[in-house]
Amino acid sequence: PDTGRRDPDVSAIEVDFEVYRFDQAIQSLDTLTLERDLQALSEAYPVFFDLYFSRLLRLPSPREDKQAFLSEVELFLKDKSIQYLMDRVDTIFGDFSDIASSFETAFKYMKYYMPAVEVPDVYTLYSEYGIANFIFTDKNNKDALGVGLDFFLGADYPYQKIIPNNTAFSNYLTRSFNKDHIVRKSLVPWIEDKLPRPKSRLLDKMIYEGKKLYLLSCFLPNTPDSVLLNFGLKDLEFCHQNELNLWSFFLDDGLIYTQEPFKINKYILPTPHSSGMPKDAPGRTGSYIGFRIVSLFMRRHPDLTLQALIDYQDAQQLLEDAKYRPKNKK
Repeated sequence: PDTGRRDPDVSAIEVDFEVYRFDQAIQSLDTLTLERDLQALSEAYPVFFDLYFSRLLRLPSPREDKQAFLSEVELFLKDKSIQYLMDRVDTIFGDFSDIASSFETAFKYMKYYMPAVEVPDVYTLYSEYGIANFIFTDKNNKDALGVGLDFFLGADYPYQKIIPNNTAFSNYLTRSFNKDHIVRKSLVPWIEDKLPRPKSRLLDKMIYEGKKLYLLSCFLPNTPDSVLLNFGLKDLEFCHQNELNLWSFFLDDGLIYTQEPFKINKYILPTPHSSGMPKDAPGRTGSYIGFRIVSLFMRRHPDLTLQALIDYQDAQQLLEDAKYRPKNKK
């Protein structure tokens, strides 16, 4: 994206993080020696073990009913749909080195722009189609990112057949369920954890989303716009070509100052279409405009740090300082 920023050389920056293949650890469990294997797994992953089985898979606590826990884990491992999932994950992510390298590069940029932060570790898992990405506090009080690999198996994976009638697996969403988006989506919970929650106006939420995308652009400077902004190429082109029209739409009747969640969500949350706009307008047009505003604001304040941007909470003042005057592209 055209942020006006010159990307730094981060090759000499060292980052300390680990990628834990918890999915492979689960796949290696042997039902014949399950109790012993799970004990070893709990010792190797003391925090994530409880988080995974109790909170994500919602299995009985092994401390309260060990036999029920063992039975549920065995059923999980023998489930045909889970075995199908494991095989697909192993085919796509058996070699994780390229993605681990992409995480490392992103963390180097993170460390360059925010030297005080401790970069997170990464845990890969099967979420049983429950959650794609999350942040949690691991041992030693360190940030860690959970990555549900079942949400990155490719647009051709039969999500809708496996989980029918679930809007989370609509085509406009599964379009980005692939390896190209894995690092980008994994960083979002970390960024959200650092950003103060926005006020209730649409403008505040647009700037909040714009900050998220701007931080992503700093950490992933070589990522294509379509991945960074999570738009299809056609949708991205529409936004580029109609930026003035989009902004005018939000200014009409003071829409940017509405506090009605139902209206706001139409332009901030993932949807197939932005309500009230031409049929070619994708969802999340408010996030796109927010990114354009924040990018211009940072271009006008080149000495401002990312932490200062995070701490800058007056959305109205940020908009005014950005002197945002969009034009439609020819």
